[in-house]
Amino acid sequence: MQFTLAFAAWGETAVDYYNRGVANSANGDTDGAIANYTKALELKPDYPEARNNRGAVKQAVGDLDGAIADYTKAIELKPEYAEARNNRGAARQAKGDLDGAIADYSKAIELRPGNAGAFYNRGAARQVKGDLDGAIADYTEALKLKPVDAGAYFNRGAARQAKGDWDGAIADLTEAVELKPDDAEAYCSRGVARQAKANWDGAIADYTKTIELKPDSAEAYNLRGTADLAKGEVGNAIVDGTKAVTLNPHDANSYINLGLAKQEKGDWIGAMAAYTKAIQLKPDDARAYYNRGLVRKAKGDPEGARGDYNEALTLKPGFAEARKALAELNSK
Repeated sequence: MQFTLAFAAWGETAVDYYNRGVANSANGDTDGAIANYTKALELKPDYPEARNNRGAVKQAVGDLDGAIADYTKAIELKPEYAEARNNRGAARQAKGDLDGAIADYSKAIELRPGNAGAFYNRGAARQVKGDLDGAIADYTEALKLKPVDAGAYFNRGAARQAKGDWDGAIADLTEAVELKPDDAEAYCSRGVARQAKANWDGAIADYTKTIELKPDSAEAYNLRGTADLAKGEVGNAIVDGTKAVTLNPHDANSYINLGLAKQEKGDWIGAMAAYTKAIQLKPDDARAYYNRGLVRKAKGDPEGARGDYNEALTLKPGFAEARKALAELNSK
């Protein structure tokens, strides 16, 4: 959100109340800020900067409708007010009105093409809508205007990652962590991209850094466990998977990955328990049924395996591996 500052001697004019509101905002006194901006507007109803700033404070405290109303009035009073357009876009985006947000950001850019924040915000809205190319283009423009924006690199990296551009994602996420070395999420995301390129050591290093920065990250332990397993380090995979489900016992995917590691080790009982827990947490996960079926077959329980394969196919009729496993079981 962007605030506008005016200057005047202390007194009882609209500008005085306005400046008091700015001071309140800077000190985190949201109630005082709203009160002073409101008083300024009582004295001067056609004060667009006061409308914009009061809207920004309302937005900060979660009053999105009130914020939008203030921004809209500011724009009516001052149609070329790029900051109010950008701010209203952010409020609309927070309410889920992505089209309205994009329209506001676009107008803000038209009015002030050098506004990196508006390009960044429009990119974020486009990314949520699934317009990855549009998002990447906007983040690129934002970075031209503000080359040291770690958030823009991170978001562009995430958009490139969603498009399967792993090299582009890694390059952007590397810039992000260089600019912001304590960004655990950026390290974790780069780990995912490196893992997609089968760079197991690089991925494990990134997940390890994520854990160093955020020791309670179940996601990082889970992902490091999958990289461990892909690298053939089954013991490490089990340790990481166990830590992941300890930190977040409600994540079915972590139990599935732990089950895979235990299955690879030949720990059928442990694998069975992990897959069963995953099914309890997410009864519509076909992978968990299929994997449990494999374990049951290995344990000499063909009927249990058949039941799991059938359930996997009920949930996911196009599950080729489950169909093949069931056909092999039925042929015997």
